[in-house]
Amino acid sequence: MRVRRIVTGEPRSGGSTFTHVEEVVPLEPRAGFAQYHVWGWDGAPTLPLHQPEPYVARSHFPPNGGVRVTANVLGGVSPSSDTSDPDDEHRVDSEEFTRLIGLEPRGRTTGSVPGMHRTDTIDIGVVVSGQVTVECEDGSSVTMCPGDVYVQNGAQHAWRPNPDNPALVVFVLIGARRNPTQAE
Repeated sequence: MRVRRIVTGEPRSGGSTFTHVEEVVPLEPRAGFAQYHVWGWDGAPTLPLHQPEPYVARSHFPPNGGVRVTANVLGGVSPSSDTSDPDDEHRVDSEEFTRLIGLEPRGRTTGSVPGMHRTDTIDIGVVVSGQVTVECEDGSSVTMCPGDVYVQNGAQHAWRPNPDNPALVVFVLIGARRNPTQAE
């Protein structure tokens, strides 16, 4: 799978230039999962915007009002494969993936069902290729195909990849503030 980062900037009012045209190296924390950190902001950007410096992911989840853009490959391993413990090939990426998820803002809470979690984000996902099933805490699920657009409003959910038809899903995560009186 190849994902490129193509970003424009406005070095002067009314002008434009490409600031980045480059392949994104994915993190592959376990077999059947790759995550490309494409771009992000920690707050609302101000225009004109010109950021020619290299993009380095500061955390997996954006702060309230921030944005992260990722491309994720989900699937490609058999369901019987143990993907919870990364093999040697994926161990370094697993440590980096865990580090990025653990950085502030954390915003991820796991559920009682394996893979079930919620985040303090609004996630917009577009399935580019393949198939992936998303499951809700109540046991309902929807299998998504190319062209499907997913909007996740901070609720418990789990991803169930199709090992025979891995999915490429592009996500935009928007940091949100969870109302503490409605947290549980």
